[in-house]
Amino acid sequence: MTTTVGASTGRMPDVGRSREDVLGLLDQFASDDLVWREGRHQGWVYWPGDEALAVIEEAERRFHFTNPLLSRAFPSFVRIESDLLAMTSDLMGAPGSDGIVTTGGTESNMLAVWTALQQARRAGSLTSSPSIVIPFSAHPSFDKAAGHFGCEVVRVPCGPDYAADPVATEAAITADTILLVGSAPNYPHGIVDPVGALGAIAQEHDLPLHVDACLGGLILPFIERLERPVPTWDFRVPGVTSISADLHKHGYSPKGVGVLLVRDPELAAAGEFYFDGWPNGRYQTMTITGTRSGSAVAGAWAVLQYLGIEGYLALTDQVMTYTDRFQAAINQHEALSLIGAPPSNKFAYTSDTLDIVAIADALEDRGWQIMRQATPEAIGMQVAAYHDNAIDHYAADLTTAINETLNGRTRSNTQASYN
Repeated sequence: MTTTVGASTGRMPDVGRSREDVLGLLDQFASDDLVWREGRHQGWVYWPGDEALAVIEEAERRFHFTNPLLSRAFPSFVRIESDLLAMTSDLMGAPGSDGIVTTGGTESNMLAVWTALQQARRAGSLTSSPSIVIPFSAHPSFDKAAGHFGCEVVRVPCGPDYAADPVATEAAITADTILLVGSAPNYPHGIVDPVGALGAIAQEHDLPLHVDACLGGLILPFIERLERPVPTWDFRVPGVTSISADLHKHGYSPKGVGVLLVRDPELAAAGEFYFDGWPNGRYQTMTITGTRSGSAVAGAWAVLQYLGIEGYLALTDQVMTYTDRFQAAINQHEALSLIGAPPSNKFAYTSDTLDIVAIADALEDRGWQIMRQATPEAIGMQVAAYHDNAIDHYAADLTTAINETLNGRTRSNTQASYN
């Protein structure tokens, strides 16, 4: 860094700083941040290539001051968000289905729970202690939703393949149940739940089934088009009533854009908030948030348009080729094994004979940011388009880490943690 700047005091300066000073301070703040292009991490950055990134950044700049909440002032977002919903629903087996553009997976999943609550209330089936039935592997955003909305969460143990267990799921259904959930894939192990079986159960019990595809929604359709095996998980499955998908993951959009897609437009309407008992008249929103980033939504539209099906297929093919190489490096060690049969670039591996936590420690000593899984203890991985030059280094360091463990290295007290 060539610019020397004064320290930040934690308060607003009396006199504004220069452009160079402001940007220099930001560079200082970021000096210890992840250097993501080195590929020594898993899953936190989604990069579509520098040319696509330039298009995204220009779209963001042009819509920087816009707010999708204010459709009268910014009618462009009626078109932009309609396009996003149409493009994503087409990928997920229900062209023309309805939905909501959200700030990402947590809001999408919370809205799915909220919508189920409102739907049960309208049907007269809502009890005093509503509950949702989810697999043990489901994302904590459902627990967050339940905490906000006064529901109980029933987490059902997964089967031996680490997928949702349909038999246990059905056994957990009671008169209080308002929603069933499956993942495509789940975040810990990359396993796609048996959505077909869950859909049949949902139909039999007249319950909505939400599929959390925040991680897989924008990559599983392209993996399938590359003729790799992917279990059917989307609206092609009878019984699936809603799907969440993050555009800011494998859609490569700016952070803060996702979708909640619904098979029936009445489901979206059930979650709508409307209020007119204040001086300003009508306030109406389909989302949990009010104001949202117009620039991020415009960037999401721009990258989908810029890459198109062909571009996403090329990126997915690249990512899955790197995934094959990572998995080959893992599988060459008899002591290591993949968990389940993950169909995408998200997976985890463990060991029955070696201390996988000690192996994780040794990898971190060599500069790798490790996704530690707690149940079972495992190392999680998520492969991206910038991992090409990292694969051979990872393979070599993994061999060294295994040898250190064989020679008596023991684990530290590091706990598994998402963040």
